[in-house]
Amino acid sequence: MTGGTSQSTKSGHHFSDNVNRALRDTELQQRLRLMLGLTKRVRYTAIPPGTPTDMARDKGKLIRAEVVAHLDQYLEEFIVNATARGIHVHLARTSDDARRIVLEIANKHGVRRVTKGKSMVSEECGIREAMLAEGMEVTETDLGELLVQLAEEPPSHLIGPAIHMNHRRMGEALAKITDDGKALPPEPQLMMDVTRRWLRSKFLEADMGITGANFGIAETGTFFIVTNEGNGRMTSMLPRVHVAMMGIERLLPTLDSMPTILQLLTRAGTGQWITVYVSMFAGPRACGELQGPEEQHLVLVDNGRSKLLGTQFAEALECIRCGACLNACPVYEKGGGHLYESVYGGPIGKVVTPLYGSSPIANELPHASSLCAACRDACPVKIDIPRMLVGLRRENKFPGKLGRLENLGVAVASRVLASPALYRFAARIAKPLMARSRRGVSSRSAGKSHDDGWITQGRGPLSQWTLNRDLPPLAAVPFRERWRRKKEGRSG
Repeated sequence: MTGGTSQSTKSGHHFSDNVNRALRDTELQQRLRLMLGLTKRVRYTAIPPGTPTDMARDKGKLIRAEVVAHLDQYLEEFIVNATARGIHVHLARTSDDARRIVLEIANKHGVRRVTKGKSMVSEECGIREAMLAEGMEVTETDLGELLVQLAEEPPSHLIGPAIHMNHRRMGEALAKITDDGKALPPEPQLMMDVTRRWLRSKFLEADMGITGANFGIAETGTFFIVTNEGNGRMTSMLPRVHVAMMGIERLLPTLDSMPTILQLLTRAGTGQWITVYVSMFAGPRACGELQGPEEQHLVLVDNGRSKLLGTQFAEALECIRCGACLNACPVYEKGGGHLYESVYGGPIGKVVTPLYGSSPIANELPHASSLCAACRDACPVKIDIPRMLVGLRRENKFPGKLGRLENLGVAVASRVLASPALYRFAARIAKPLMARSRRGVSSRSAGKSHDDGWITQGRGPLSQWTLNRDLPPLAAVPFRERWRRKKEGRSG
C-alpha cells in the first residue's frame, strides 16, 4: 500500500524532532492540558464512565461497515438521487482534480470573494491556497479555522483547529482584522464581538461559499453538516453558488440511519447531546423560494480512499471524524496536531496519512504509538486503530534515526521475545548492563519508594528512550523464578 523508504529521512527531520520541540514549549503543554482536560470532562458529563454505550456504538459500526463494504453501490445511488435534486455532482480522483473542479466553477461564475466553512477535505486538497493563488479572496468563517488562517498555521485538531492557541495568541492573530492593526486584549467576549462584526460583511459580499459535508444520504441524495457557530448556514445560503466537498466514503445508507450517527458524532466529538445547528441540503433554490444558492455543487473526493477498499485498512474508511481518538491519545496530548505534519493528526491520522501519502514523515507515524488502545476504546464506531497501526508497521519498515542499527535491534528483540530460553538468557545479562546505566534519582518519579534503581539517563540507544521517561530496573528475583518457587512451596 505504501512505500518502504521513509520520506522523513529525505526531508532531514523526524517525528521525534517534532515531539521534542513540542515538549519544550511550556505554553503549548499548558494549553493542551487545559483544553483536552476540558474536552474529557465535558464528554464525561454527556457520557459518564460506566454508561452502557455498546448498543449505539455497535449499531453505528454496522451502518458504517455496511457502506464501506458496498461503497460502489451506495455511491452510485447517492449520485443518481443527488443529481435528480439539481445538485451538480463532481468526482475528483485526486486532490489536483478537486482543485481544478473548484477553480473551474469559480471562474465560470466570475467569483472574486469566497467564504469557507470548516472542511477537512478542502484542507486535504489545498483548496484555499489554490484560490488565493488565482487572486481570489478566501475567508475561513469557522472561528478556529479563521484563527489559524490569520496566524498562517495549519489546523491542530479535527474538531478544534485552534486548540493549541491561548487567548493571547488569538488576540495577536486577530490584529489582522482590526481597524488599527493592533492585537486584541485576551478577552474572549471582545474577540468574539470584533470577529462577528468583521465576518458579517464577508458573508454578505461573498460570491461563492464552500463547506464540507459530514455525510450524504444515499437513499435521498441529500447531505448534511453539523456546526455550533451558524457559519455553515451563512456560507451555504447567502452566496449565489454553494460548493460542498465530501470524501467518497462519507455516506449513510438511509435517512433512518442518520440519527444514530449524529448522536455518536456529537457526543463523542464535543460532549453535546446534539450540535446547535444541523443543516440538511437538498439542492439549489427552487423557483419562488427566497433563500438558498442559485447553484449547488458537490465534489466527491477519492484521493487514495478507493485504494483501501478490500484491504486490511478498509476499516479506516468507517471514521466519522469526531476527534475522540485524538482526545484520548497520550501522544497527541503531549504534542498536539502539528506533530503529524498532516491534515489528519492523532491516532486516525497515523493510519490514513501513510495510506494517502500526505506527509513528509508519513512512514514514521504508525510507529509513534504505544498501542495502548485508548483510541479504540474512545471511537464511537469501534474502529480498531491499533490493529491497523501494527499492519502499517509491517508494511513500512521505518529505519529510524539509527538506521540499520535500529532495524537490527528490533529484529533481535523480536527473536528474543519469541523464545522463553533466549528471554531468560537476555534477562540475566541485561541486569548488570542496566545497573551500569543508573545515574541518580529521577525527578520525574521523585517521592516514590522505588526511586533509587530507576534509569533516568540511559547510554547509547537507550538515551533516546530516557529523554522523557524513566526505565525501571529489572526485579532482583524475576517473576518466573518467583512463580516457580511458589509452585514448589518455597517463599521469596
